[in-house]
Amino acid sequence: MAVSLFSATYMLVSTLFSPHPTPSANIIFRVEENSITLNHCGGKALRTDTKLLITIDDTCLNMTIAEGLDSESKKDGVWNMGERVTIPTGDISGKQITINVVDTGSNSILMTGKLPGEKVSTPQPTTTLYTITPYIQTYSPIAIVADADDRLDNITLWYRYSPDNSSWSENSTFDTDTSPPWSWSFTFPNGAGYYQFYTIGMYNGEAEEKPSKADAACCYNNPPEISNPIPADSSTDIPTNPILTVTVYDADDDTLTVTWYSNSSGSWVVFAVDDFVDTSNGPVTLQQTNSNFSNYSRTYNWYVSVTDGVITNNSPYYRFTTQAINTWVDTIEPYEVTSSPLIITATGPGDLGNVTLWYRHLNRSWITLTYDDFESGWGNYTDGGRDCYLYTGGSYAYQGNNAAAVQDNSGYRSSFYHTEGIDVDTPGYTSIKIDFWFRAEGMEPGEDFKVKYYDGYNWYTVADYDCGDEFVNGIFYHEIIWINETDHNFPTDMKI
Repeated sequence: MAVSLFSATYMLVSTLFSPHPTPSANIIFRVEENSITLNHCGGKALRTDTKLLITIDDTCLNMTIAEGLDSESKKDGVWNMGERVTIPTGDISGKQITINVVDTGSNSILMTGKLPGEKVSTPQPTTTLYTITPYIQTYSPIAIVADADDRLDNITLWYRYSPDNSSWSENSTFDTDTSPPWSWSFTFPNGAGYYQFYTIGMYNGEAEEKPSKADAACCYNNPPEISNPIPADSSTDIPTNPILTVTVYDADDDTLTVTWYSNSSGSWVVFAVDDFVDTSNGPVTLQQTNSNFSNYSRTYNWYVSVTDGVITNNSPYYRFTTQAINTWVDTIEPYEVTSSPLIITATGPGDLGNVTLWYRHLNRSWITLTYDDFESGWGNYTDGGRDCYLYTGGSYAYQGNNAAAVQDNSGYRSSFYHTEGIDVDTPGYTSIKIDFWFRAEGMEPGEDFKVKYYDGYNWYTVADYDCGDEFVNGIFYHEIIWINETDHNFPTDMKI
């Protein structure tokens, strides 16, 4: 193998009175283990009597090209491109070497060069491992790389294992690499724990001695896992002082410490710690509360830090926004109030300091949409069928002689309803009042009748009267039913 190299192309350098032209050639020479070689790499063919003047330290060698050519190359009497001249020298390691190539015909120097010779040493099976960085490894496999002579036959990686960095197993072979670059993809065969490594090189049957200590070391550990935060990140409308939840797990079955942080006071501070969390039986769900998460319509941030004593894993920052203060007045029943004062109650969060009641007053007049006493027939209504008829007997009519009568609970056949739809949308009405009198005869307890409202799409029951609960037979009752736009759609074709 070449260890030193010099090449040059020399043009004619002649004596002043030489009648012969100086040839030019590209000559490369190199120093090998116990010899010097010169290669003709282009230009003119040189005569075999071209002189070589070689100085090795203080020793001078004076010879011709022919002395270094093999017999085949000498047959034509010239040194041609592609042919090599080899000059045996013996051991010339570390010696100063000067070479001059002199053309005999022109007595001119064709090439000159100077460099120290160097002996090509025999490969030594000496190896070392590069430091494994970082020391704590969290992924498998990792690349382990050795520094050694590329000419070695092979290098074997050895390792030993400890679960506690104190008690160690015997050294074991992992794998043998037979060609450079010398590297291994190490898979941590014993799982999480501590590993130490060294290598043994081999060349020509000679093995490297086992080192007295490891070349490299690392710790392999699965980081603790954090999942399922509650409230989820960026959640809104969360109650004040919510219960915070996370799930933690360690694949190495290590005992965990979980520290909870918040910045509700401006900077990140610890508000809770869970010690000795055992995940050997699987993931563990933890819960904590923070009394500082107490304001409404406020965004809070929090996170957890989990350590197994070797690796600390911090969760992302989680944030949530608490709900706005929301109170409402409970439904006032009946809608039409005839006495004062009126007790009004409200519903809202129980931790409020106070609740203020606001009101507004509307002076309004009622517009009669339809009025019917049935004295002249059905008026604005249509009877539903055989179980609905116009009563004209007088005794059971609240006023006059006539009334609308229904019986037998046979669906639409025992009903009456507005013939034409009424527009309650365009005028902007907000309430409908149904004012009527009724009397029951011969109804049994539990039997009932209903008042329904048509909102342009569907019929909705707005009142249900049960015999024995809301009325008894033989008595006239006066009823008012309120239908508000806040509860129902007001269409252009309302019916009752």
